[in-house]
Amino acid sequence: MTSDSPMPATASFGKRDLRQKQRLAAGSPVLAAADASPRAWAEARTPAWPVLTIVLCLVLAAIFYAEQLYGVHPSRTFALGLPSLVALGGVDRYLVADRHEWWRLLTASLLHANLVHIGGNLIVLAIAGWRLERLVGRAWLTAAFALGAIAGSIGSISLNDAHTVSVGASGAIMCLVALLFTLSFHAEAADNANRIRRFALFLLIPALLPSVTDGGGQVDIGAHFGGILMGTALGFFLLAIWPETGERPPLRSLAGAAAALVLAVATFAALEMTGAYPAYAARGAGLAPPNEIPSSDAKASAAAPELARKYPHDPVVRLLRAIAFLDQHDASDAEEQIRAGLAEKETLAIEYPSEVRQHLETVLAMTLAVEGKRESARVAAAPICALATSDVFMRKARFFLKEHGACG
Repeated sequence: MTSDSPMPATASFGKRDLRQKQRLAAGSPVLAAADASPRAWAEARTPAWPVLTIVLCLVLAAIFYAEQLYGVHPSRTFALGLPSLVALGGVDRYLVADRHEWWRLLTASLLHANLVHIGGNLIVLAIAGWRLERLVGRAWLTAAFALGAIAGSIGSISLNDAHTVSVGASGAIMCLVALLFTLSFHAEAADNANRIRRFALFLLIPALLPSVTDGGGQVDIGAHFGGILMGTALGFFLLAIWPETGERPPLRSLAGAAAALVLAVATFAALEMTGAYPAYAARGAGLAPPNEIPSSDAKASAAAPELARKYPHDPVVRLLRAIAFLDQHDASDAEEQIRAGLAEKETLAIEYPSEVRQHLETVLAMTLAVEGKRESARVAAAPICALATSDVFMRKARFFLKEHGACG
C-alpha cells in the first residue's frame, strides 16, 4: 500500500534522500517551479545577499579603525603594539585569572594587531560566513560566531603562557569553518559538499600548526583549537537535531536567544573595557615604542641614556641601560638599573611577556657575578642554570655564569 504523504523526517548524518525533497517540492508553490535537484532547491529558498556576514565584516573593520584612533602609540603601518592591545581589551591568563577581567574573553575577539591580521580574517569570514548564512540561517550563524569567540579566548588562556596577550577573531572564524566542514555531511550541502570540505580543510590544518606572522607575532594555536572544538561540537549537535528534509536547523529561537545574550554580555564587556582603558593607556604611554629602540646592540647601548630619561618606568629600557653600563665595566650602576626594572612588577606582569623578566633576572645574576658577590649571584642564577632553553642569549648567559662560578 502506498501513500502520497511525506515520510517521517529523520536526522541527517550525511544521508541525501533526494526523493524526500522532491515530494516536499511537489507540494510547495515556490519549489514546484524549481528543479528538484539540490542546487535548485538551495537557490529557490536562499536570499541572494549574506547580510549578516557583511555586517560582521564591517563591524570588525570599524573596530580596527577605532584601534588606530585610540592605540597607545600611533603607527603609520597600522600595527598595534602590546600596550595598545592590552589597553583596548586583549586577553591573557594573568589579566583574566589574577586581575578578574573576564570581559576580555569577549573584547579580545574583536581586536586585530595589524592589517595582515584583519585582512586575512575578513577574507575567511566572508567566505565561511556567506556559505553558513545560506546553509543554516542568521540566527545559528550569530550564535556560532559568539560561541566560537568565547571558546577561542578560553583556548588561548588555557594553552598559552600566562602573560601571552592574544587578540583576533580567529577563534570565532575557526568555529565557523569547523562548523561548515561538519555540516557539509548534511543533505542541504548538496553538490557543494566536496567543495566546502576542501575549503575547510585548507584552513583547519594550517590553523593547528605553529607559525609566526610577518610582524613577528606568534599565531595563537590555542585560540584556533578552542574555536575548532566549539565548531565541531556545535556541528554534531546540529546534525543530530536537523531533519534530513529540514530547510534550516530547528531551535532557531534558542540560537537567537543565545546570540542576544552574548550580545548583551559583549555590550557590558565593552563598557568595562572603556572604564579600564585610561589606566592601561597611561601605563602603556610610559613605555618606549618599538620603533624607538634601535635594532643593533651598539645603537641600543648608545640610545639607552636618552631612552631612560624619556621612559624611566620601562623595564626593557632599564635592561638596555644596564647592558650599556656593563659594556663600560660599571657593574654597580648596571645592578641599580636591573633592580629598578624588576621593581616595575605590574608593568612586567601586564605589558611584557615572561621572557623580559627572565632576561632581567639573568643580567642581574651576571652583574652580581662580575661584582664578585658570589653567594648572591648563585641564588639569582639558580633558576637560570636549571632552565632548559634554546634561546641564544640565555645559553650564552648560562655559559658566562658557569665561567664565573655562579652555576654549579
